[in-house]
Amino acid sequence: MDILQFDIKFERYPTEPEGKLHLGIEAWINGQEVAPWWHLPLDFDALKESAVVYGAYFFWTCSCGHPECAGLREGIQVVHSKDLISWISPPAPIADFGDLHFDRVAYKQAIDRALAQRDYQADLHHANGQVFEFVAHRAEDRGWYEGESVVVPPRFLTKVRPKKKGHK
Repeated sequence: MDILQFDIKFERYPTEPEGKLHLGIEAWINGQEVAPWWHLPLDFDALKESAVVYGAYFFWTCSCGHPECAGLREGIQVVHSKDLISWISPPAPIADFGDLHFDRVAYKQAIDRALAQRDYQADLHHANGQVFEFVAHRAEDRGWYEGESVVVPPRFLTKVRPKKKGHK
């Protein structure tokens, strides 16, 4: 059985040591990093959907939101069976891993834990007054915190607001 894990990163782009802090998520398969958060951001909407619906998914993409921009031409084929979620003949960036078979429950739990940890880290760093930017595929996951509001680049219409204390 293969193992999918995620690592939450709160750091600057390697090429911009004085730049804005970023909250990124990296995927690890069987203890091996797939791609750095700053190179290929993860699309968590696709990951969440893949836990319940089979099909082809782009889990990694360009920070602009277009997988083709990052050189990705085909999605990962996700197949469901009773207890497994499988990635069949995955293309780059995980082609070297071959077919992957994840326990269905563990797969969903790994995704849920990563999203909860991402939200926790965002709230924690926002509460400490730190300004940062999400690194994510979907427009609704983008934005950076400044004080009590979220500044969103003009090309994105959806704002991300920090959770209020005591709300789920």
